[in-house]
Amino acid sequence: MNRFVCTAAVLLMTAAFPVFGKVSFNSVSVNESDEILFTVSQTVPGTHEYNTLFTAKLGKDALASSPRLLTCFPEKMELVQNGSVLQIRNRYGSAWYSPSQKKLSWVSSSDSLPVAYSRTSPQSVSPDGNYACFVRQSKSGSGQLILQNMRTQAQVILAESVSFSFDSVAVKWSPDSDILLYEKNGAVYFISASTSFGPLQISERLRRIGEGTIASVSWTQERSLLYIDGDIIYRINQNELYTRGLYSSLAGTGTIVGRLPYTFDSSRDMFWSDASGLQIVVVSQNNLVSYYSLSAQSYDFVQSKGIFTLTGARGAVLGCQVFWNQKQQPLLWVDFLLYEDGKRSSRMYALSSSMDVIFEVKDSVTPVASPDSSLIAFTGGESVYVFDINAAQVRGRLRGEPVVSFVWGSNTLLYVGGTKTVRSWNLRSEEVSLLFLSSVDEAVWSGSLVYGSFKDETTVYAYNSNLNTWTASSLKNVSFTSVEKNARYRVFIGNSQNKMFENAAFVRSLQGAVVTYPVFAESDVCDTSVKRVALVFDALDRADGLPQVLCALNQFKIPATFFINGEFVRRYPSETRQIVASGYECASGFFTLTDLTSAQDFVIDDSFIKRGLARNEDEFYDTTGTELSLLWHAPLYKANASILSAGEAAGYRYVDTVVASDNVETLIEKIVPATYDGMIIPVCVGTDTQKIDLLISSLLDSGCTIVDVREFIE
Repeated sequence: MNRFVCTAAVLLMTAAFPVFGKVSFNSVSVNESDEILFTVSQTVPGTHEYNTLFTAKLGKDALASSPRLLTCFPEKMELVQNGSVLQIRNRYGSAWYSPSQKKLSWVSSSDSLPVAYSRTSPQSVSPDGNYACFVRQSKSGSGQLILQNMRTQAQVILAESVSFSFDSVAVKWSPDSDILLYEKNGAVYFISASTSFGPLQISERLRRIGEGTIASVSWTQERSLLYIDGDIIYRINQNELYTRGLYSSLAGTGTIVGRLPYTFDSSRDMFWSDASGLQIVVVSQNNLVSYYSLSAQSYDFVQSKGIFTLTGARGAVLGCQVFWNQKQQPLLWVDFLLYEDGKRSSRMYALSSSMDVIFEVKDSVTPVASPDSSLIAFTGGESVYVFDINAAQVRGRLRGEPVVSFVWGSNTLLYVGGTKTVRSWNLRSEEVSLLFLSSVDEAVWSGSLVYGSFKDETTVYAYNSNLNTWTASSLKNVSFTSVEKNARYRVFIGNSQNKMFENAAFVRSLQGAVVTYPVFAESDVCDTSVKRVALVFDALDRADGLPQVLCALNQFKIPATFFINGEFVRRYPSETRQIVASGYECASGFFTLTDLTSAQDFVIDDSFIKRGLARNEDEFYDTTGTELSLLWHAPLYKANASILSAGEAAGYRYVDTVVASDNVETLIEKIVPATYDGMIIPVCVGTDTQKIDLLISSLLDSGCTIVDVREFIE
């Protein structure tokens, strides 16, 4: 084998990962009214990189006004206040757009730049838009569950500690927006949103539905919900929730409407009900799809209408979602991580007596159904599609730019947030309207007016300061050359002493005593501290959780090294090839899982170590057609001097760590607060890696930079 070529290829691959956190100032310009204009960009792993345009009034010794945002990037969008307001959230704060007034207003924003790691967390908004539920992080992996009135902004705490996720909030709203279901300490509870802000509240113990998670319940469209406890399916009418809570010892959980042929595990299984609650689709452990109708007799087993496996597909399952058409036939959306290239792909299936593919799309975000559930919107490439569930065909496609987020405004109106603009798309008239700019590449003053543009298009956009929105201008020959001074001030880009800044924007007064000050004071604060950590993943004898690991690493664009054990290669050849296809360095975890320091059945000598490393190389090459890099560690990271010497004689460098490989939640709780420069953090691939994105974000939030493990061993 040509080991030199293999190692060089790995070094080239890992060099492509971006450095986190650097804030960069660009396009600094000043007008005759002493107003400054500038853009700010920042690389934040797990989010889009974009330019935000600011303006501010200059003063003699400091800015005379706080910088004001002129663009609004749609990291997250929700429809609130009965659909009358479009809410846009990003790292800088929250803004509301009024479609009736065609005006954008910031309702919360920071006076300083969010230079620390910042990623916008999800919200679950009620169907009428009057309430929102979210988790306010108090620890990296958990926080308070908050219910907020979107009209008054009043908040109540539903639970002091629940799990946090960047994907979704573990709650479910009733179709009429009155009842919210949530999970807490292994049980499911309900609360009335309309009465939750009053002075008198019913005790939570009387609002308990039963054991399980939010996956244990599913709303119907007939003011009832289905709840699965073990193998028993209950129906609970919405208007009976409080009565059953008060008299649960007598009334029981609900009306039994069926029985599953197995025990439902709400930590790993999911189910969806049709509108009437007479059919369900269950997805077990992301592998088995079961389509059932509920029997006429309450204690009868459910009647199977089809059972299908997802294991024969071309990739590992990331997640599923079920939609029901007008005929109450289920359509199953499945997100895969493909074995062949490690990329994300999604399929829509029609379920009946068979499971038939309707279409496939690459790199889509989670699909969202229209208010009447007749249409779903999803993305693919630089387009957003609208699919008619009843006709089983694509109804429309909006092209133009990569889509970041979208939300339904009505059954025929979709708000689409892209990397450049936020637009409204009327499906009935096919009219597309620009609401405001998400970002801008270049911006200049023209008197007191602001114009912006993008480098890859000729359109010039004009800013409306009264409405805080943008329109396409008829001007064609606008010069985007920055004006760096007027009679009183000069503005320029200079060096920053802060490691979180690529540069800094400065203002220098030209009249009287010369004063130079930074636009943002923190950009000129000396900060040279560095805390680098490396993530390594041990692929041993389990592959569940691997898709989530690979997706998170790709989303955050951070380097990682996988130590592949021979047992993993032999059990999971497709997943082994998937790791290689995803572009991450693969090193040796030896050919066996045996603790080499305590083995008694065979002699652990120089020859054994060399042959074990060679065997792992050969099995990996036979499976993937590629070579392992010349890094290794012994099983369980247990090695003595003779083992290390034998590995070195075989041409390998040893990677060691003082951190015990543990589940992700323990690493977040115990290791993240104790990180130091040069720490190597090992993670075992398995079920516990489902929350790997929280570990990564926790490390970034604590001020760490995640680097290639080679920085610590070369």
